[in-house]
Amino acid sequence: MTLHQQSVAEVFEAEPLHDRAAEAALLGSILHDATVLPSVAATVHEDQLWVVRHQGIYRAMLDAYTRHDGTVNMVTLSTLLKDRGIFKQVGGLDYLMELTESVPHGLFTPAYAEIVVEKAKSRGLITVLSSGVKHAIGCHQSVSELIHELRGDLIKLGDDSDHAVSVPIGQDIDQFVADFQQWAATGEDTDALRYGLTDLDRMLGGARPGQLIVLAAATGVGKTALGLQFARTWAESGHPVAIFSLEMPRQQLQERLLASIAGVSLNGLTRRSTPNTDELDKVIAAKDRLADLPIHICDATSLTPAKLADAARLLRDQSGIKTLVIDYLQLLDFERRENRNVEVAGVTRAAKTLAMDLDVPILLLSQLNRDSIREKRRPRLHDLRDSGAIEQDADVVLFLHDPERAKDPPGPGYFAEPARDLELIVAKQRQGPLGAFSVRFDGERQQFGNIEAGYIS
Repeated sequence: MTLHQQSVAEVFEAEPLHDRAAEAALLGSILHDATVLPSVAATVHEDQLWVVRHQGIYRAMLDAYTRHDGTVNMVTLSTLLKDRGIFKQVGGLDYLMELTESVPHGLFTPAYAEIVVEKAKSRGLITVLSSGVKHAIGCHQSVSELIHELRGDLIKLGDDSDHAVSVPIGQDIDQFVADFQQWAATGEDTDALRYGLTDLDRMLGGARPGQLIVLAAATGVGKTALGLQFARTWAESGHPVAIFSLEMPRQQLQERLLASIAGVSLNGLTRRSTPNTDELDKVIAAKDRLADLPIHICDATSLTPAKLADAARLLRDQSGIKTLVIDYLQLLDFERRENRNVEVAGVTRAAKTLAMDLDVPILLLSQLNRDSIREKRRPRLHDLRDSGAIEQDADVVLFLHDPERAKDPPGPGYFAEPARDLELIVAKQRQGPLGAFSVRFDGERQQFGNIEAGYIS
């Protein structure tokens, strides 16, 4: 065995990095001053403590804080540990006394917490890198796929918010009630991003962090136009948006957004008709408005879920992205060629996971199969093309439907026709009602608008 091989083996076999004294000092500080526990809980998670009995004590401290209105002392903690049958396992009263005696006060709690977190991250880093070495040696997957996985794991490791950890219900419920009170008093929801269509906002309450929202329609009905309008609405409200377009180059998306903001003919912008002076003035005025919007467009023609996730995390870190729009699902690529249903299921699962990891809503555009057109009816959930997993992973499923065009796909002159009334159908919503309502689509100007009393069913 070479010296290099020996050093690698020693790293793999060594006892994981930890600091018992820092963990004990952290717990002792909390016993001295329980008011520090909320700030500690926001930084240190139970699984970041290495000593098993420290994990049990810390978990009991969090529960005691919730149950006893912030009181964590020898009495409340001992009682809770006894109720759970682990009082003797963690060392009993003697060890709790030892913890309090390990530090004189709670002034240095942040320093102890930082040491604990750093040791936990070091252990995580060794785990990720050692796993990468073993997979690279085993050659069970392509190098590019392995690199993407390792990059994602390393990004998660550096993200302090990404931990699989249980949270006492009382830790979040106060904030939920406070947000609900604010909504009741002002009508403003701090988490939800309004879609900008009255009936849709009334039914869904806006797009929320962690949601996967699927917007599906037959080819050419206007799903890209509606997706762009949502993106523009969110950006105008100050929420940066990333658009991943696998179907159109960014120049075409920019032309559509410019037509929508200026309220001019898309044909004029794409040089198929001559604009008049008034339209030119509107375009010039709209240009500055569009340029100031926090919209980022990626028009990669070949994009795997792993590459999309990497780009989204980078945009989140660099530009503060608050939502993603992906156009469209069936064009996302896979390095492994499998059954199409399996591939699409993998994409939707990856999209839902990304929404939760980044804590942002993701609007995922999708095609429909031709069954609803052939049968001259509204689309249903099973009409989502290529996979039943789409409806399972999505929090919300929206269908954009043109009753007049149900029989035949729209022709090339569709966007040049007068404004049409389309149906926007809420086919799935995890926590709310289903239904449909009418919206007016001006394809020439790429604008969707409300229709008074548009609710259908």
